[in-house]
Amino acid sequence: MAVALHHCRDDEEVPFDHLALNAARMPSAYVVEHPRGGHQFVGLVETIAEAVARPAS
Repeated sequence: MAVALHHCRDDEEVPFDHLALNAARMPSAYVVEHPRGGHQFVGLVETIAEAVARPAS
């Protein structure tokens, strides 16, 4: 199973630049930047669930 990294630009708990740090350590990871959703991915449940259900390419 592939690793997916999701992060919202408006996350007030974890700085957005951590996404790039994690992606650099996991170059094969699928990286998704969300413009909004905060730390709890508010309003993104369906979007993330669809990404998880999608077969790895």
